[in-house]
Amino acid sequence: MHIASLVLIGAAVCLCRVAGGCAAGPSSAPASPPQTQRPPGSGPPPTPVTAQPPSASPSLEGLSLDEQAHNLPGPPGNVIVAHRDGLHRVEWDGTRDDTIGGYEVHRRCSGMTWEKLAFVAVRDDDPRNRGRYQFEERHDAVCEYTVAAVTLTGTRGPMTVDIH
Repeated sequence: MHIASLVLIGAAVCLCRVAGGCAAGPSSAPASPPQTQRPPGSGPPPTPVTAQPPSASPSLEGLSLDEQAHNLPGPPGNVIVAHRDGLHRVEWDGTRDDTIGGYEVHRRCSGMTWEKLAFVAVRDDDPRNRGRYQFEERHDAVCEYTVAAVTLTGTRGPMTVDIH
C-alpha cells in the first residue's frame, strides 16, 4: 500500500504539471524534512564513532598484515600435466600475487589419498610471481596432480582441480 501511494503521488505531481499547475504552483519543490532542535543545556551534539577491528592497523596501501593473513591465496592458473615415458611434468602459471612464497604439488594415484610431493618456491627472478613454474617426477602409475599456492606466512590456499 505504501508503494502504491508513492506511485499515485508521483502521478498526481506529473498531472498537475501537465495541466499547468497545482494549488502549490507548477514548480513546487517537496517540503524539506522537519528540523529537530536540541533542548537548551543538553550539551554538544554526539560525535559519530567509527568502529575498527582492534588488530587492524590502518594503511593507505591496502590491507594490514593481520587482514592479509586471513585471506587465502587463489589457486594457480593454466595447470597442465604431461606424461611421457614415465616422466610426469606439472606446469602452471604464477598467481601474480606478491604475497606468495611458493607452491605445493600434490599427487593421488588410483584411489589413494593426496600426497604432498614438493614445495616449489617463487623464483628470485620473478618477484611479481608472473612466470611459469614446473615440477617433474618419474613415476610408473597414472596419477592425478594438483597445485596449491602458499603465502609467505605459510597459509595454503585451495588446490587446483585434479589434473590427470
